[in-house]
Amino acid sequence: MSPVRYRLLDMQRAITAIENFVVGGETVFRQSMQIQHAVFHDLTVLGEAARAIPREVRDRYPHVPWPQIVALRNAITHEYHRLRLELIWGVVRDELPKLKRQIEVMLADHPQ
Repeated sequence: MSPVRYRLLDMQRAITAIENFVVGGETVFRQSMQIQHAVFHDLTVLGEAARAIPREVRDRYPHVPWPQIVALRNAITHEYHRLRLELIWGVVRDELPKLKRQIEVMLADHPQ
């Protein structure tokens, strides 16, 4: 398996895990510190995997918000005390479904 495909699969798995964690909706997410921590962890994995994808591959997919994915990972890791749950929920609700579709396209482009 190529390193690019491996990282894309990591990203796909992180998104799937987040989808499973937030199946109860925003209220449950906001009320459960365990769910919040699980989501933060997988957003960090997502950002770390995105960061590891070579620039030449990222450049072929300019519609993917690579800098924002990595920036969110950095914020969770280094600025955790400033995180706003509404921002994280917005990413989960609005951005991850789009990213999931983009990853599916990239995986089809990197079959091995």
